[in-house]
Amino acid sequence: MYGIMRLMPWKDDLKAKVYMLAAVLGAAAHDVLHPGYNNAFLVRTDSPVACKHNDQSVLENESLATALEMIRNPDLNFLAGSKLDQKHSAWQE
Repeated sequence: MYGIMRLMPWKDDLKAKVYMLAAVLGAAAHDVLHPGYNNAFLVRTDSPVACKHNDQSVLENESLATALEMIRNPDLNFLAGSKLDQKHSAWQE
């Protein structure tokens, strides 16, 4: 991913930097709390995390929920005070 990002002709543009940050954060958050099993196994075994996410994209939803929870924490929000620190009312509920 780094190699591809480095080759982008527009890499010095602010919008491009935001896209690069999103890609890196997405990659980092992708497997947060991954238990080592796939979605089908978690659904078949009625795992609590599968029930929590209604058997739909269980691991993906759990990773996203955890990442959003972390970035909402003022102690972990590395975007606080930056130009990218935009509050989205739907996320604040």
